[in-house]
Amino acid sequence: MGHPKRHSTVALDSIGLHALLWRAILALGLPTFLDTIAAPLLIRIGDEWHAGRLTPAQEHLASAVVHRVITGAMQTLVVAPGAPAILVATPAGERHEIGAVLAAAAAAAEGWRVIYLGADLPAHDIADSAIRTGANVVGLSIVFVPDPRRVADEISALRDALPVSIPLLIGGGASAQFSPASARDGVRVLSSLGDLRQALREMSLAVV
Repeated sequence: MGHPKRHSTVALDSIGLHALLWRAILALGLPTFLDTIAAPLLIRIGDEWHAGRLTPAQEHLASAVVHRVITGAMQTLVVAPGAPAILVATPAGERHEIGAVLAAAAAAAEGWRVIYLGADLPAHDIADSAIRTGANVVGLSIVFVPDPRRVADEISALRDALPVSIPLLIGGGASAQFSPASARDGVRVLSSLGDLRQALREMSLAVV
């Protein structure tokens, strides 16, 4: 017998999948849900789609429901006055948004104020927004990259455009290929949501 979340996806049952995921958040809490349910589910959905076992419609529906559930959960969190701020986006050329949503939710659950810009933004727009909003950190999600050289150039341009006081964190399924970027001062490549939490906890101490 298959997994109920997969059944809901295959059947295009967005209401059923939404209910299952909300029950999981209530039972587990947002951080554990992100690590044990949302992230593995999204990886599975991507694998199933690439293998041809899910249609594009099924993949889009499941991703949209996960996105909606996570953003809804984020809205229930209370941010303390004076909390540090992280700006989250994906660089130009990266149109997959769900990794950025996971990162934003993980940061929100750590008590950070999240400035969420979404997907496929040029470096100068991200840097300008970070400066204007007073972000303490910028986080980039990179999940699927058809043109790695372009994304590498965007990362370099973003680091150059940001003040030295604003660290740049890079994560997501495709982030490992940009690990040379971490050789630059002020750039850190992360391999998991757990790494993101640890980095934010260290940075919270520095901000305070």
